[in-house]
Amino acid sequence: MQEFFDGIETNPLTPEQRLSVVTDADATLVLAGAGSGKTSVIVAKAAYLIKRNVRQPEEILLMAFGAKAAEEMATRIEERCGASVDALTFHALRKRAATGGHESDKLCSELDIEHRLTPPRSLQTNGMVERFNGRIEDVLQSHHFRSGKELEATLHRYAWLYNQHSHNQH
Repeated sequence: MQEFFDGIETNPLTPEQRLSVVTDADATLVLAGAGSGKTSVIVAKAAYLIKRNVRQPEEILLMAFGAKAAEEMATRIEERCGASVDALTFHALRKRAATGGHESDKLCSELDIEHRLTPPRSLQTNGMVERFNGRIEDVLQSHHFRSGKELEATLHRYAWLYNQHSHNQH
C-alpha cells in the first residue's frame, strides 16, 4: 500500500490523507481549507476502492461544488486507474433530473416529484426547505450507501417526501 499512497497523486499522501482513504465509510464528506489536498483524498479514495475491488466504478458518485473540480476528479481517476466514474456538481445532479432524457427524469415523472427546475405546484414556505436540507445531511452522515445509484434514489425519495409534505400543508 505504501507504493499506492506514494504514487497515486503527484505528491505522496500525508498520514491524515491516507487514513481518510482507508477509513471504511460509504458516504465520505471531505471538508478542508483551500490547497489542503481534498481532491487528492477523493481521487485516492475512489482509486483505492476500485483497485481493491471494494466498489465498481459505476457504484461511485463524486460530488463537487464546481464543474472544474468535478471534471478534474474524474480525469485524475481515469488517468490513475483507468476507470470512469460519475463526478458531478450538485447543480448538475439537480439539472440531470430536469433534462427529460435521464432515468431520474422518468422516476420524477412517475412519482410526480417536483424539483427546483420545474415550476412549483404550490408555495413552499415556512422553513420547510431548511428542515428538508438538514434531514438530507443527517441521512448522508448516517446511512451506508452501496452505490451512487442508491444515493441518487434516496435523494429522489426525500424530494418526493418533501413535495408530499408541502402539498399537505396547503
